Amino acid sequence: MWGQVFPLNKSLWTSSFTLVSSGAALCSLAVCDGIFDVLRLQNKNTIIQAIATFCQMFGMNAVFAFLFSGFLAKTLLVLPSPVAGSTSLEGGIYQALRAGYPSSNLTSFLFSCCFLILVFLPVYGLYRKKIFIRL
Repeated sequence: MWGQVFPLNKSLWTSSFTLVSSGAALCSLAVCDGIFDVLRLQNKNTIIQAIATFCQMFGMNAVFAFLFSGFLAKTLLVLPSPVAGSTSLEGGIYQALRAGYPSSNLTSFLFSCCFLILVFLPVYGLYRKKIFIRL
């Protein structure tokens, strides 16, 4: 209802979008605090330990991951696509994924998972070599 009066628009960074995204971030922070600090489940469960290690790798090189993801996104937009009908490599990859899956939501999710893996690979390499970029 509020979205009809005052839209949730990320590109404009409206105050309603800021409040919703801040609330979601605080809720996820509270859940992570409960899981990792209060209950200490990462010591009891190997799946949660793997998730915690994955998040720790990104957290140790967050600046690099942010800069690399921006560079990778712009590179995928600039490179030409080998797939007919799309102008960029990003569009070609998306069309190739969409050919196998009819749902555009699933295709977007798979594309973002693939992008996350591409960003994770150099972050993992830096973490293994104990190279941490800090400001």
